[in-house]
Amino acid sequence: MPNLFEKTFTGLHKCIYSHSGGRLMSSFDQMPILLLTTTGRKSGKRRTTPLLCLDQDGGYVVVGSAAGRDQHPAWYLNLAAAPEAQVRVGKQTTSVQARMAEGEERDRLFAAFAETAKRYADYQAKTERRIPVVVLEPRG
Repeated sequence: MPNLFEKTFTGLHKCIYSHSGGRLMSSFDQMPILLLTTTGRKSGKRRTTPLLCLDQDGGYVVVGSAAGRDQHPAWYLNLAAAPEAQVRVGKQTTSVQARMAEGEERDRLFAAFAETAKRYADYQAKTERRIPVVVLEPRG
């Protein structure tokens, strides 16, 4: 579970990203950041999370690392329950359908993530759970 600092930083990050139209806080660790909005699986409320991403055939790839914690992040659990979501990249908002990558595709995409953002390999080493990789494909 994220600590108070992480929750505060995430809220600040979303605010700055949104108000600047993605000009500020739109990349980290040489990777772009998107804002993912999911529907809470328990509350039904819309939840927005900034995430590192990779471009993938007109969509995006995100990784549910939770910094190597033993639990999946809430946004991932929300997508597993309701795969329809929205992503914002800069000023552009797109409706997406989430698909969990499996097998060779998952391994290839995770390796691509870890190649650029080295900490992802460390995150996998910290936990026994298999860190999920999610492909966000445009709807419609």
